[in-house]
Amino acid sequence: MVAELQAFSGDAAFTTLTEPVDDAATTIYVASTDGWPGSGTGFTVTLDQYPDGQQISADLQETVFVRSYVGTTVTLDSVKGRGYDNTTAQSHVASAPVVHTLDAMFVNDLSARAFAVAIKGDIAYVGATSGVEMTRLPIGTDYQVIGADPTGVPVYQDSSKSLMTTTGDLLVARGANAPERLGVGTDGQVLESVAGVPAWNDAIAPATTVTGPDGPGDPTAVGTALPYAREDHDHGGPPDSGWVNMTLLNSWVVGDGLTPQYRLIGNRVTLRGVATGGTAGDDIAVLPGGYWPTQNMSIAGGSSSGAVITGCLLISTSGHISAASGDVVTLEFDSVSFLTD
Repeated sequence: MVAELQAFSGDAAFTTLTEPVDDAATTIYVASTDGWPGSGTGFTVTLDQYPDGQQISADLQETVFVRSYVGTTVTLDSVKGRGYDNTTAQSHVASAPVVHTLDAMFVNDLSARAFAVAIKGDIAYVGATSGVEMTRLPIGTDYQVIGADPTGVPVYQDSSKSLMTTTGDLLVARGANAPERLGVGTDGQVLESVAGVPAWNDAIAPATTVTGPDGPGDPTAVGTALPYAREDHDHGGPPDSGWVNMTLLNSWVVGDGLTPQYRLIGNRVTLRGVATGGTAGDDIAVLPGGYWPTQNMSIAGGSSSGAVITGCLLISTSGHISAASGDVVTLEFDSVSFLTD
């Protein structure tokens, strides 16, 4: 049994029982409740104890826990109301004295809370799932912060400041709620992801250009750091977006297995692929900003019959691509190219 919040009154009147009480009753009747604590917070009274502390008989004294009262009818706690504070539930006669008292259980709990912390920086917290049992949390180490562990108990844990020790350190997560220091790398190293975790690694040396008889890039030059040029590498030419799939709209779909795509190299946009199944006048796709012509364009394109139809493809200055009016079921983009400025 643990203590709980209680009410106290310094001017509670001495009173007596008006009816006898057996050792199991949870309702008692008293002559007066003048000066008692308000009904709403529990408190204790002792039966068969006189105001001066003397008892008719030590064996008769019993402390009870009052849960509430109305007038002079007093309701005791259904669980701990009788034989409280290490006393024994027993019978009491009418006219037995009733005195509002301070119980030892509450005083001991209050003392435990007051002295739960003994060292500078300690913190006291409620350590039980119920009641007011206090537990000491010792002060943490430099720059640690207080958090809650999975059981809801406060704990000191490392903070970003407590983990960092050297200029250039990084804070990385090695798992959920598991921050860790990543020391700064050495000169020239780069930060990469290795198995999903950041790590410093040596940078890969850039490709070496070998100069032939006619200068850099001479096709007769033999030997380079890379055996061949790759399309996804930047070799010093104009910016290249690479091929990007169009998002087809309305009822237009991919035709002949050739996905409609666009590409920007420098300031030139090039289209390719086949769209089919749509209706003339409806948008086929919309190019993103930066891929638009400077004026509305009407471009000849291939139809489903393979014949060239002048003005078949329309591209607006806002990037909208559509087919001109007419019975055009399939449209080819491979011959389409324009400048953005």
